[in-house]
Amino acid sequence: MPRWGMEQTWTTWTGTLPWWYRAVPGKLLHHQELMLSTVADFFSFTILLKTLFQPWRRDVLATDRLSLSERFQVWGLNLISRFFGFLLRSIAILAGILTIFGLLLFFAFLWATWLFAPLVSLGLLVTGVLTMIGVLR
Repeated sequence: MPRWGMEQTWTTWTGTLPWWYRAVPGKLLHHQELMLSTVADFFSFTILLKTLFQPWRRDVLATDRLSLSERFQVWGLNLISRFFGFLLRSIAILAGILTIFGLLLFFAFLWATWLFAPLVSLGLLVTGVLTMIGVLR
């Protein structure tokens, strides 16, 4: 059963290079898109932005049947709860953005490695042959 789009034999360069440059990049790109969407779903940016100024853990005290000084204290506590909600959601948004940026850097490195690996292996082969016959020392 062929895997990764290997319909033909891949034991020669004529079979490997089309597989390397034609079949795999589409699958690689698809998996990278899945990883990015999974990270975006994990951090739930839309929910974090919608609830950015809501109190942390919905911790709100009611001001019903309280005196004026007690109401000011409750409003202060509710304001502090909103501040912590804003702070922690902002940190989560920043962590998500940094995670996505790190993934994009990793993907760029992966693509560069994937595209140039056959050239590097061919260069190493030529260098090894030239070293064995004494041209290079």
